[in-house]
Amino acid sequence: MIGPLLSQLAWELRYLSSLAQTAHWLASGPSSYSDHQLYRELYVKLDSLLDPIAEQAVFYGSDVDPVNQSRYILTRMLEYSGEFRDSSPDFSLFFQRQLDKLVRNIRAILTEIPFHGGGDTPLGLEDLLTSSAGEISSFRYFLSRRSLI
Repeated sequence: MIGPLLSQLAWELRYLSSLAQTAHWLASGPSSYSDHQLYRELYVKLDSLLDPIAEQAVFYGSDVDPVNQSRYILTRMLEYSGEFRDSSPDFSLFFQRQLDKLVRNIRAILTEIPFHGGGDTPLGLEDLLTSSAGEISSFRYFLSRRSLI
């Protein structure tokens, strides 16, 4: 039960990292340097959050197959391809919504996993998920400041 939830979270992190990297490459206009830096920091942070979550998914026997991940990312990219052509304020609002969704997904996982009932839930998983949500929320704040420009 835990493995598929964590695997889905890992795939979403990889998708958002790819999206942030695309925005990093496409930054243009008056705020291009700051956008370039912001999206770089974002994809680097998302990548650093991905590894421990994917490792936990593997621990619980879940599928982290790269082909399935690539299909997921491609499907998601095609859904939103028109919205990430540049690093405009509209894109930062779009990315904020994606980060909000990610935090909601982490909260949903936290309610599904029996952390305080014993069992085989590893110590530290709750902290990992909670701290990941906090770090994602901090980037959401920076993107919200960007969208006010």
